[in-house]
Amino acid sequence: VDCQVVGNTSDGVYGGSLKDTPGSSLTLTRCVVSGNGQDGINATYTPVSVDSCNVSFNRNGVNALNYSSPAVSVVVRNSLIQTNQTAGLNCYGYMVLTVVSNTISENVDGLVLELNQDASTKLSDEGISGNVIRRNDLGIKNRSANRVLVIGGGDITLNTTYEVKNEGSAALVLDGNSWGTGVASE
Repeated sequence: VDCQVVGNTSDGVYGGSLKDTPGSSLTLTRCVVSGNGQDGINATYTPVSVDSCNVSFNRNGVNALNYSSPAVSVVVRNSLIQTNQTAGLNCYGYMVLTVVSNTISENVDGLVLELNQDASTKLSDEGISGNVIRRNDLGIKNRSANRVLVIGGGDITLNTTYEVKNEGSAALVLDGNSWGTGVASE
């Protein structure tokens, strides 16, 4: 709570070492994670909660990776995730995902989703909602397969190449979002 993790040559916060500790999780509240040489927050195999944080000027902002079952909880809310060199928020693998009321801006890829097909992998009841995703090269990149993902109530605008690019076979339901003009959707 109320921490600053700034200027490391590697990851700012690394939660991967918690994977062998049952019941452990990584929680950051009102933290500044900035200017780190790799991921701002690396939550490999680890349940993670990021709330009211500023995650900026890292290689990846928040990198949530879980390569094997069971699914872990990944919650990112009320945070500013901006100006990271690759992905602002990268979600890969087995997880129960909540992404609510964030501003994700000025990254190469804003929100990247590559969720596993396992039944334990899903969006939480809050899901992906109320986010401002703008001024990235690509706003939302989906690589998930064989599921329906609902992303709503957000402001997805002014992304350079695509607002949303669906590279997976998952159906995207994007009702209730505000959209920019003059940018392609795929």
